[in-house]
Amino acid sequence: REEILIPMAADDRRNGDSTNHNHRDPKKPRLSEFLTESDIRSEFAHHHTGVARVNNGSFGCCPSSVLDAQREWQLRFLRQPDEFYFNGLRRGLLASRAVISDLINADDVDEVSLLDNATTAAAIVLQRVGRCFSEGRYQKEDTVVMFHCAFQSVKKSIQAYVSRVGGSTVEVRLPFPVSSNDEIVSAFREGLKKGRANGRTVRLAIIDHITSMPCVLMPVRELVKVCREEGVEEVFVDAAHAIGSVKVDVKEIGADYYVSNLHKWFFCPPSIAFFYCKKRSSELDVHHPVVSHEFGNGLAIESAWIGTRDYSSQLVVPSVMEFVKRFEGGIDGIMERNHDEAVRMGLMLCSAWGTNLGSPPEMCVGMVMIGLPSKLCVESDDDAVKLRAYLRVHRSVEVPVYFLGLRDGEEGVKDKDSGVITAYVRISRQVYNETEDYERLRDAITELVKDQRTCQNLPPFDIFRCNNKALEEEEPEPLAKVPEMGEQTEKPIRLLNFVSEEQLEESKKERGERVEDGTFQRDRALYEILKENKDKKDAEFNERFKHRPPKALDEDETEFLDKLEMSKKEYERQLADDDEQQIRSFHAAVAARSATPQEPEEAALPPPAPPTIEPKTTGKRNSATRPFNTIIRVKPQPKKVKATEEEKKAISGAPEPLQTGLALVSYSDESEGDD
Repeated sequence: REEILIPMAADDRRNGDSTNHNHRDPKKPRLSEFLTESDIRSEFAHHHTGVARVNNGSFGCCPSSVLDAQREWQLRFLRQPDEFYFNGLRRGLLASRAVISDLINADDVDEVSLLDNATTAAAIVLQRVGRCFSEGRYQKEDTVVMFHCAFQSVKKSIQAYVSRVGGSTVEVRLPFPVSSNDEIVSAFREGLKKGRANGRTVRLAIIDHITSMPCVLMPVRELVKVCREEGVEEVFVDAAHAIGSVKVDVKEIGADYYVSNLHKWFFCPPSIAFFYCKKRSSELDVHHPVVSHEFGNGLAIESAWIGTRDYSSQLVVPSVMEFVKRFEGGIDGIMERNHDEAVRMGLMLCSAWGTNLGSPPEMCVGMVMIGLPSKLCVESDDDAVKLRAYLRVHRSVEVPVYFLGLRDGEEGVKDKDSGVITAYVRISRQVYNETEDYERLRDAITELVKDQRTCQNLPPFDIFRCNNKALEEEEPEPLAKVPEMGEQTEKPIRLLNFVSEEQLEESKKERGERVEDGTFQRDRALYEILKENKDKKDAEFNERFKHRPPKALDEDETEFLDKLEMSKKEYERQLADDDEQQIRSFHAAVAARSATPQEPEEAALPPPAPPTIEPKTTGKRNSATRPFNTIIRVKPQPKKVKATEEEKKAISGAPEPLQTGLALVSYSDESEGDD
């Protein structure tokens, strides 16, 4: 007992933090310091009341004390950014990495990096694999093996970084519902065998420590051991749900890479994950996807600076450790109680619905899969989404719904009504949950079955009006009344806006009668309701204004319209005058041409006129000396006597016409300059 009371060295990293960063000697909390039920409610008082939050696995939770620590880090940056980045940031991140290094039993703190989330770690690993393919270190069609229920972000990263450069993928179907670890190990061996077919090499195996949908605790150590036996080059464990749900010992697991989110089950604010990379030779080429000036200094240092951003969620890990130490048994005690309570609530739901658990209790964590009654007729992923939306909007229950599509030849598991179970809900249990949360889910599903509701006839989901009963039942915040002079008040007086019976009746007329679950007109589509309201308003408007006489024009409007009419008439008159002028010009030209006598072919040619030099004009052909619409009159020439043969020869041999031709060529050159 005396050995227990001896304090450990302040700089011993086994404590989870150091006095250099936390300014507090680590100590074991006394029993009186354990959180009570009231303390827990206070820590999570910012959660919305009246909502059954049984989906901690998706986004996690963060207590108020940790949020306060985060705000302190944010204010420290805002007060003096330069001092924060140059003197505080790296030391604070190192303190967080040291806590995690002890928590997961890593050999060296440099094996631990802090990232945004598990998706970033998957990108780091798969980018490295893609570089090996593109640089020729891996052969075309070498494979990456993973389970079919891996996160979609991981599958998309494989598509982006591996498949496009020649790599192939083998997906192993996870048996579900599952009854033992041997089923999973056997299926995984078959997947590795398929990945090695045709002389290929399995370059990377991706294993989930805890699968998400469906949720199963995987035999990760056995699977990694199988990879080593089968010659898999590298193993990446995607453990997004692990830290805070199960004990993590990276040396026992033996993987090359291991990542887990700290904002899901470890009470950190979003978003933060740790990424463990086993220390190996220097040729290990892993880098953060965001390249900064720290590139090449190691993944931990690269991840510590990726530009100006909010690092506060990564700096509060020591504060989270202080929070979990206030529970009996610390984080291990929290995990054990969450597991036991989740299994207990899962068995309660199975008994109420006549269904089954998706896996044995020993393969569950703080999340459990429970089969839904077959009478709900969940027949597709869309039906699962619709049911989840109904539970959230109409029953104030937040829980994921998983559709289990059966393959050909599979019989499936049957419920108490001898129907095949095609869907499961995944419940989560965290320290803030109460039994009433799961009872609300139980009653919601039970009432749907009792009312013979299926996914095909659920109320339509109205995105514009989420009728959340919790919002209606929540009490308004008290408003302080300003005391009058001389008035003594001990407590603030709550001011309420009362609603009269007449207002309620009028509201019912306009919006429709409510049904017992708090919704109204739930069997009508949103389009029909909106169209009816619009038609009603249009009818009221027309009825109100149909007998009103038209408004008379004022003086300015009348003057404007008169000017507009006069301008229009003046424009039409001008067009008519122009047309008449052109017609007269045309008639005059035709008359002049018809008055010119036609000369016979034998008529003597007129004597050549002496060449004249006309003044050179500039501009276009229609110069100012010959305006448009000019009437050209041709003077009649007198008849000539028939020329003799000698005269014809003399005229035909004269050079003067050639001079005239030269003058015409000169005129043509001038016109080309205008083009």
